[in-house]
Amino acid sequence: MRIDFHTHILPNVDDGAQNVDTSLRMLREMEKSQVDLVIATPHYFSLDEKPVAFKQRISEAARILQDAAAQNGQTMPRILLGAEVYVERNLLLTEDLDLLCIGDTDLLLLELPVSEFREWMYTVLSGVTAIYNVRPVIAHVERVLSRISKKDLKKILEIPGICFQFNHTAFNDRKAKAFIKKVMKEGYPVFFGSDCHGVSDRGPTDVSGYAQIRQWLTKKMGKDFPERLSWVQCCELKIE
Repeated sequence: MRIDFHTHILPNVDDGAQNVDTSLRMLREMEKSQVDLVIATPHYFSLDEKPVAFKQRISEAARILQDAAAQNGQTMPRILLGAEVYVERNLLLTEDLDLLCIGDTDLLLLELPVSEFREWMYTVLSGVTAIYNVRPVIAHVERVLSRISKKDLKKILEIPGICFQFNHTAFNDRKAKAFIKKVMKEGYPVFFGSDCHGVSDRGPTDVSGYAQIRQWLTKKMGKDFPERLSWVQCCELKIE
């Protein structure tokens, strides 16, 4: 199964797809790339909205999208709802944050600020496991690797249940690929996604992009690794 773990396909909920037509076009491109499962992860900011209201809003957007696809006779990949939760200082005071986990899982996608890593960020990453009983997944971690010291990275790797999500573009970066290889060999859960926001600009990953990723995984991790990764991710997401 091919999974896009990080997308902004829901219409008119964040800076991703601005209308239903764009969402449908994005899904058509994903279908061309043989994507079976799409995780919708719109941006969530705890200072702007409560999780309950946010979940209702994105559920309605998903319903509108599915109805539009049905009216157009368009088949589309299966969609699971989640969120890309921005890491703010007061995030741990948010009630019902676990509602924003992906599907029926305990996986919570967290976006770190694009700044130097601070101790309070570590407190939030580690705190979500204790307070909400969820597993933190650091979104597009390749973007912040250069801002995290070796000492802080070691602490992050020791957080119970910590997981990592990489954008497909991370495979174009040497340092990111080294970290991908490291965490996979050490057994940390790893997920990949396009982080698509539109069709042409920051669009879904195409067939050739997936082929390059598969080639790298096969070369570095073993011939059967792409299939094993798919199986593991299906288990993590509780997909039968």
